[in-house]
Amino acid sequence: MATHGMGATRRRMEGALEDARVRMAGLRAGRATVELVAGVRVQAWGSELPLAQVAQVSAQPPRALVITAHDPSLVPAIERALGDSDLGARPRVDGVRVRLELPAPTAERRDVLAKQARELAEDAKVAVRLARRDAINELRRSRAADEISEGKLNGRSKDLQVMTDEHVARADELLATTLRAIAE
Repeated sequence: MATHGMGATRRRMEGALEDARVRMAGLRAGRATVELVAGVRVQAWGSELPLAQVAQVSAQPPRALVITAHDPSLVPAIERALGDSDLGARPRVDGVRVRLELPAPTAERRDVLAKQARELAEDAKVAVRLARRDAINELRRSRAADEISEGKLNGRSKDLQVMTDEHVARADELLATTLRAIAE
């Protein structure tokens, strides 16, 4: 693999799993985590900024988030941004803090979250398999150009399959962990 090494393929596969992990962490599974508000953007100082840049977010188990504004004048904007988000909770202002009490998800909501988690896991598996396909195609091009032997092509192809199987299994483990959290 002249231009596409095994390390690059492994990094692509790891990146796909990390993306899935981050996105699954954002699924609200009945517990409050700071990742739930990672996508919330706040109108502040003439632009739209991520919540983490204008406030400190902390989780108070089991179902509360406390958001402390760095600048007290931004509390109304933070409250508005949280209210407009799809978290399903109404923010309450407490001085320079905004409290977000998350309700327990209904059975219907849990089903929706489980479906989203399955889709994210499947997307990760597809990305892993695409990385494998690209690496194998690169190997075949190298073989066609007589840069590698047939034996090396077969050996590296088997190594790629083992790496792919490992990453697909990790995606399945991530999904199982997320589904357990959603069911709690």
